[in-house]
Amino acid sequence: MINHVLFSAFLVFFVGGFLLVWDSSPDSFMRNQSPQVDSIPRADSYMTDIISRQFSDTGKEKFILSAPKVELFSNTSETLLTEPELISFRHKAGLAKTKTVRINAKNGVLTGTGEILILTNNVVVTIETAEGKTQLNTERLVYVPSSETASTAAPFDLISPQVKISGKGLEADFSNQKYTLKSEVQAVHEPI
Repeated sequence: MINHVLFSAFLVFFVGGFLLVWDSSPDSFMRNQSPQVDSIPRADSYMTDIISRQFSDTGKEKFILSAPKVELFSNTSETLLTEPELISFRHKAGLAKTKTVRINAKNGVLTGTGEILILTNNVVVTIETAEGKTQLNTERLVYVPSSETASTAAPFDLISPQVKISGKGLEADFSNQKYTLKSEVQAVHEPI
């Protein structure tokens, strides 16, 4: 008789468990896996259609930075720029300002106190001199406005009136027209 009671109890328990599993949705047996994605940072504030000008100690305009959208992040001390354009000017004694460097990119990050501008995605630098225009194309460029210097570890193309150079990695001093090419350099000289 005890065997019949134990068998009946086991049968009820087994059938009840089977029905519980049968009627449950498959999702109830899966682990709840929340994605391990960091939250998307939100800007503390933003501005549209900005134009920022910086002047030298003598009051002459050094450069203009403009962008259709700027996002400010206080926790990272960074400013994100959408489609930034920077125009740097050189002043010669007794002459009006001359436009020397124009930089355009799809994205930019202005760090901390604004001493470094990191440009990414379709970066185009145009340097205007008496000899003509020189253009630098790359995907990432770190630019220091105070010294008019820049560097990249990415592939680049440097095109001047007589020379076309491509390579990977570059350091540039735009004010003195000096370039240090790092690796995989190829050049074509076309005499005038």
